[in-house]
Amino acid sequence: MLDTHCRCCDPATPLLPRADLEPGLAACPRSGSLHRAAHAAYELISDGPTRAWRAPAPAAQSVIRIDLSKVGYA
Repeated sequence: MLDTHCRCCDPATPLLPRADLEPGLAACPRSGSLHRAAHAAYELISDGPTRAWRAPAPAAQSVIRIDLSKVGYA
């Protein structure tokens, strides 16, 4: 059985298949490194990021509005 964990992270992370490149390639979701399927496990074939990383969107700021004209606030 083929071991589908990366060889670039500690602890090893399950790899994601990359059908958009060529058969037998998978990417590490943490580092972006490419791995190629070998006999018993995936082998690291690139060290750099192979895809664009999405920057996290800034969190929306919460807004609280208090209507001071209501009875009980005065």
